[in-house]
Amino acid sequence: MNEARRQQKALEEWVGLDYHLHGIYGAQWGDPGDGKRGAVRDWVRENVPGRRVMEIGHGGGRWTRQYIGWGPLELVLVDGTPAAKTATEVQIKGPVIQPTYHVSRTGHVPQVADEGIDYVFSFDSFIHFDRELVETYVKTIARVLHPDGVATIHYAEGLGDDPDRPYLRFHDLDQLLLDVGLRESNRIILPGQNTIVADWRPRR
Repeated sequence: MNEARRQQKALEEWVGLDYHLHGIYGAQWGDPGDGKRGAVRDWVRENVPGRRVMEIGHGGGRWTRQYIGWGPLELVLVDGTPAAKTATEVQIKGPVIQPTYHVSRTGHVPQVADEGIDYVFSFDSFIHFDRELVETYVKTIARVLHPDGVATIHYAEGLGDDPDRPYLRFHDLDQLLLDVGLRESNRIILPGQNTIVADWRPRR
């Protein structure tokens, strides 16, 4: 079982025990509003309003609940297990748009039209993907992203030597994104962590 599937099973067990009715899956890894992630939240907030947004690896909705009230016109949520929809739905309250949910364990999301997304966001997800899954999601991002769009991707490296977790190095992920025609436009390194968050845009 690879790391991505481990994470999906953990979420499925969480939902199976009805924990999603009383808490937020993913909160154990930190609040998006805390000091380390607050800058990322503010960064994302600048991109979300009035846009067609796709989140990859929304899990229990830890980040989704932050920005869903910021005004996206359309919201597409993609994860590798149906349990993610169950866990996220209870976090989205009030008069908001109804997201479109897609389950994908391969990184392919054919239901989303070419150039149909203005903003792609993924946090704490790519670090769990093996190289093949990363490559497929990168190609999906390049396909669905509008020419004027932007993708904000969080990534980490050097988190362990588990052979089932074949992490890419930063420069490997950078190269994959460059190879599909994207260019980096901004980057920050999270304090105290060997992780980065970067904006990528279609090259013109």
